[in-house]
Amino acid sequence: MFKNYLKTALRNLIQHSGFSLLNITGLAVSLAVCILIMFWVNDEMTYNQFLPNAKHLYRINKQYQIGTEVSYNSSTPLPLASTLRKNFAEVREATFFRAATGLIRYENHQFKETRMCRSDSAFFKVFSFEFISGNAAAALRHPNSIVITQSIAHKYFGDQDPIGRTLTLDNTENYQVTGVLRDIPAKCSYRFDFFLQLPQAQMDRNRENWGRHNLNTFVLLNENVDITGFDQRLAVLAKEHLPQEKIAFQSQPLLKIHLFTIDGQPAGMKYVTFFSIIAVFILIIACINFTNLCTARATRRTREIGLRKVIGARRLQLIIQFLSESVIQAFIALICALIFIELIRPAFNRLTDKVITLQYLNFNVIGMLLMTAFLTGILAGIYPALVISGFQPVKVLKGGAVTSGKNKIRLRRVLVVTQFVIAIILLICTLVIYQQIRYIRTKELGFKSDNICYLQLNSAISQNYHAFRTELIRIPEIINVARSSELPTNTFMIARGVTWPGKDTQETVAFGFAAVDYEYIPTLRLQIVDGRGFSHDFASDSQAVVINQKAAALLGEDSPVGKYLNPDTDSQIAIIGVVRDFNALPLTMAIEPLLLLLEPNYYNFVLVDIRSTDTKRTISQIETIWQQFSPFYPFEYHFLDEQFERNYRDEIRMSRLFSYFVGFAIFISCLGLFGLAAYTAQQRRKEIGIRKVQGATVSELVILLSREFASWVLTANLFAWPIGWYAMRKWLDSFAYRTELTIWPFLCSAILTMAIALLTVSYHTVKAAVVNPVESLRYE
Repeated sequence: MFKNYLKTALRNLIQHSGFSLLNITGLAVSLAVCILIMFWVNDEMTYNQFLPNAKHLYRINKQYQIGTEVSYNSSTPLPLASTLRKNFAEVREATFFRAATGLIRYENHQFKETRMCRSDSAFFKVFSFEFISGNAAAALRHPNSIVITQSIAHKYFGDQDPIGRTLTLDNTENYQVTGVLRDIPAKCSYRFDFFLQLPQAQMDRNRENWGRHNLNTFVLLNENVDITGFDQRLAVLAKEHLPQEKIAFQSQPLLKIHLFTIDGQPAGMKYVTFFSIIAVFILIIACINFTNLCTARATRRTREIGLRKVIGARRLQLIIQFLSESVIQAFIALICALIFIELIRPAFNRLTDKVITLQYLNFNVIGMLLMTAFLTGILAGIYPALVISGFQPVKVLKGGAVTSGKNKIRLRRVLVVTQFVIAIILLICTLVIYQQIRYIRTKELGFKSDNICYLQLNSAISQNYHAFRTELIRIPEIINVARSSELPTNTFMIARGVTWPGKDTQETVAFGFAAVDYEYIPTLRLQIVDGRGFSHDFASDSQAVVINQKAAALLGEDSPVGKYLNPDTDSQIAIIGVVRDFNALPLTMAIEPLLLLLEPNYYNFVLVDIRSTDTKRTISQIETIWQQFSPFYPFEYHFLDEQFERNYRDEIRMSRLFSYFVGFAIFISCLGLFGLAAYTAQQRRKEIGIRKVQGATVSELVILLSREFASWVLTANLFAWPIGWYAMRKWLDSFAYRTELTIWPFLCSAILTMAIALLTVSYHTVKAAVVNPVESLRYE
């Protein structure tokens, strides 16, 4: 029987090649998209799972209050790890680390490295990375030891054994290689190439300092630990050591770090959910197409069904036959989908910044692909199989024709409307996401961001900064040069423990904080609304602060200039000015109260304001001066405009990916519409002939044939709009600054889908309308 089913299926595929091609193409595209999304989702969901003890690893985060708002970050003090190790029985081991950059040299090989980790000897007890040479117990035992990855060992030493060799950091510190790790997988939230101990001076200075928070702390917990109770003890610990601050420590599983924010909100997880839903939607659209086309063509197989039933075929056998046909088509579509995947996979990997491969020799992968195709075939074919197998042999053999029935026609309309509802919702989401990205790109941030070039400071430039700046200012195209601790778009540093006169409680408050120099405010064109900026004419400015309007409002002063922060302490600072609020954080976050102080020890960046007349030549001149002052450090520069791409990289990448998937969804919907238009035109050919004989024009016939399809798309828009509005309202709520949700994305989606639908059906409607009525009526 299976041989008969297979022969019949292939014969029908060939006999009705046009409809078969539409079905297989729709299924192939949907399967390709679904398979790619499944592998992308799997990649996202399996971050950090390669570590044997991953499910017992937790990062210690910090909840604190900045101004009047509750915020979160992962910066913690140095003594936290040792305290947890000694005093918490549920903690098996604890460590800390801080990311760093530096210039690494070995003989004639010298590179700037950005993936460096400063930690302690317990690091490899917590993170069980695989050692190729050396061992975890001894790797970081000595202060001047360094552990490197396999690719770094090859980069610096080639085929030589790296153990015992010496690497020089920043041309000042020598480190001996004591271990080599297998390269850390890409699916790791913390990928480093170099592992060193935290400098001894910093260890000694901050060993008991609970006020300086600049490290990440991780703990390896015992099994079956009550996490709620553990977090409660962490909160008590924070209150014990930081009694005047609104701070609480809390744990976050390592396995949730990649997809969730520090406060437990979905970040990457929302995109995993979005694209999983898209995959299901696209598969549903393809299955609806298959169902519609199969049921529409059912009347052409009535005699076959009647004869099979007359010679003894039971309904179950007919259902199995037609399901077999749909499953065979699904497997053919799977083969086409895999070819399509291999064609687009390089572009997909570039777009998602991943290296996704399909391991065709892996039995799990093969099983998943076959099961996906099988279930798709069953889902797509189950309804047509039930409908076709239900034809009565007496009726179909007596007259040779069976009408589809009003219920079946209504169902077909519902299915078409459903698939267009899905496509329109996705299109609305795409348009609103694009609108939000455009809004972020064009929003006035409150400071000059165009043609601001920034360089990262190093020790050589820092020691000779004033001479370096003097040389830069001599370049005619350079307007000004300044220094800062952070970029003006990413000011995440925090000044904690702040008080002021008249504050109603004894608890201190945290403020945003940026270390700047005298030229920072004029370079970025920050607007002074009260008082003044920093000036070399006032020696006292070294103990002064400029605040933003949000901070002034928090102090409750109409004019805070002349007031003091932290009065009656050795660290009191005078407020000398107020700047207009500017967005010092990504636009997903609201403006925070901000302090600008002169703190030379914190400077990390040089900001260069360049005229736009000849930027390329100016950059070349800056590089020449850089090489004079810092010949051992490679010259690297960026512009503040580029920082936008980094801050909103995920949103931009996902919006592009989203738009491609929406395009596929609309394409698959149009395939089904194209097939139904062909079927409808064929079914109504005699009606069209009669109408033409009675004087109907081509345009009238085109409108007649297109009207039903247009009504389906219009109905789909009416259902899709409220769903799209609700989904995008929820998504926009994740941005502190967002575009208005106007009517335009909804109108554009309606016009676009209507135009695409009419263009799709126009080929068959026009073709049917221009046929000579003699051709359709010659046998009447």
